[in-house]
Amino acid sequence: IVVDNNSLDESVNHLRKKFSNKNNLKIVESKENLGFGKANNCGVNTSQGDILIFLNSDTIVNDTDFQKLISLMNENIGFLSCKILNRDGSIQSLGFKYPSVINDFKLSLLFWNFNFVKKLRFKNYNNQGLKKVDWVSGCFMICQKEDFKKIGGFDPEIFMYSEDIDICKNMEIIGKSNYIYD
Repeated sequence: IVVDNNSLDESVNHLRKKFSNKNNLKIVESKENLGFGKANNCGVNTSQGDILIFLNSDTIVNDTDFQKLISLMNENIGFLSCKILNRDGSIQSLGFKYPSVINDFKLSLLFWNFNFVKKLRFKNYNNQGLKKVDWVSGCFMICQKEDFKKIGGFDPEIFMYSEDIDICKNMEIIGKSNYIYD
């Protein structure tokens, strides 16, 4: 399911041409830019499966074992993501902690989230398997549709940015934890 937020770049026509012989492609076209969360909610309303995978259109998927990730989903997991890499293979995201004075200090004054600092922080990083985090990036997240519906989906009032923090917190409120798998 591709939700087009009123793009002007002919991407919808490109998808239709490229995948014209595929019956499993659904395109939801919006007449306006609804924002990240509201657009994803529209995609969910079109979906028929039990597992939802949210994937940004600018994400490149290399060697991602979707079956493995889906097999990890259980009654305790709210959102699941994986190690997100930059184009050069360096780590972009391993999940995050909720905003706080200490975390904001690290992000702002210690440049914690800048790629050159991350390259130093994660220089000798070893994969840890399934790891509990506060929240995962909205660029790639998996959840059970039943849980997504239970928490009311993405807040349609948040146009862009922080909707992933909000929805991960809502999962915690219903007793689910968020994880990354690397």
